[in-house]
Amino acid sequence: MSFPPTRRKLLGSVGIALTAGCLSDDDDDDQTGENRDERDDSDTNSTNHNDSDECDLTPRSGQGRSEPIETAVTVDDVDDIEKECASAAADAAIDHLDDSLDVDLSDPDSYWISSVLRQTADGYRIEIHIIAANSGGDDGSYLYCPPEQFEFESAIEALPSRVNVTLNVNDEENGYECSHEVWAIQEERHYD
Repeated sequence: MSFPPTRRKLLGSVGIALTAGCLSDDDDDDQTGENRDERDDSDTNSTNHNDSDECDLTPRSGQGRSEPIETAVTVDDVDDIEKECASAAADAAIDHLDDSLDVDLSDPDSYWISSVLRQTADGYRIEIHIIAANSGGDDGSYLYCPPEQFEFESAIEALPSRVNVTLNVNDEENGYECSHEVWAIQEERHYD
């Protein structure tokens, strides 16, 4: 964990287990669920709580189309250096997207977006999940939904195709380097 730990890292580490179980749809991949933030879905005062039965979201996915970006991060003792490096790449990708769009993704009430590490045979892939959450009840209302001004195509165009990271552990002279693809996945989830 980087020092001082960012709010994203600190709160995201708490949501790992929850997200890994909710997002897994492929037994061959290990989705570790390094979420941006821990969020309490029971917060009905959230700006993303949407009592309507409308949420204009089309499920789709795509790799980022913007030029690759680079970042350097300093951390103290890590157990899994590749995972820590991928986590730094995920933070850099979502920060870049936040800076590029007219939608505030750093808002703690942005329940509808999170970054996830998906472990594949080739290492980790960074996924930015855009989510519409349907309550699954008889009324068909949505717990949260991306704001109307969010456009998936604009996000894909702004999202870097890859993030290259230099991870400096314990101020060592030569850092650990990693590079990860970045994908956006827009999906609807139903909670019963």
